[in-house]
Amino acid sequence: MKRRVVLVGIALLGVSHAGCSVTSPPRDNPDRLALYPTVSETPTTWELTVEVRNVNDWDREFRDITVLGYDETGQRVCTAEVGDLDGDSGRRPTVTASCSSFPAIVTATAAQSPCDEDIAVEILYWVGTAEQRGTDPNENEIVWKSTVQQCNESLPPNRVIQNVTAD
Repeated sequence: MKRRVVLVGIALLGVSHAGCSVTSPPRDNPDRLALYPTVSETPTTWELTVEVRNVNDWDREFRDITVLGYDETGQRVCTAEVGDLDGDSGRRPTVTASCSSFPAIVTATAAQSPCDEDIAVEILYWVGTAEQRGTDPNENEIVWKSTVQQCNESLPPNRVIQNVTAD
């Protein structure tokens, strides 16, 4: 009799958990839309060239990517349409935008959102000197710092604007 009760209890426990799914916690290393900018000065504008990469997961696709450049006050100074980045292609598109002033903050938007699980979209902000603007810094010189967009955060975020080196 006790054996039958135990078997019925196990069966009921299995039925009560049927259809339940276990949600795994977010990964420590999210899929990252990374940006690699270079800025050069022309006689009338600043040229922003950005290589866009998908790091940490080549299978992730990013859709409708647009690179955005902002000055040190947070005003948008340029945009460049990238399009789609297929994860499995290994493609690293590079876009160039003509900016009305120095792009001290560089980020991107995509159809995927920083609110989506396991997605990180990079924000780069200038910490170099005025003399380093438009030059090729040495390998040991840090002129850009990086952070990632937070869910539902305006672009560029105030926390980034406050840390940009302005002249």
